Amino acid sequence: MRIGDFGFFYHSQTEKSVVGVVSTIAKSHQDNTTDDERWVCVDIVALKSIVQPVTLEAINTDGRLDDMILVRKSRLSVQPVTQLEWATVSSLAGISDFVIRKFFVTASSSSGLDPATVDASTL
Repeated sequence: MRIGDFGFFYHSQTEKSVVGVVSTIAKSHQDNTTDDERWVCVDIVALKSIVQPVTLEAINTDGRLDDMILVRKSRLSVQPVTQLEWATVSSLAGISDFVIRKFFVTASSSSGLDPATVDASTL
């Protein structure tokens, strides 16, 4: 993940639901909770809570998401999401995909947008 990339925040333990939108604020680095060099993590900032969480059950039953890595390998902590998957989950969550995609494209470009300064109320 690059600084400024957006993602969904997924509760994997209890709710098993997409519950928010986040942005990466630092490059991946060694996970400081272990000495295992295979474990890396990214630092994120919360941008928007999802009022209508998208459950794993809803993701599993939506045919548009059959190829989503979350469906096939739900234990991965960080997973890529295609544009179709992003739009589909955003729609299921009741989030304006257009607005989120606009921020996604802006933050992922070389515009210099600092995700830590994004006004979450505009999403």
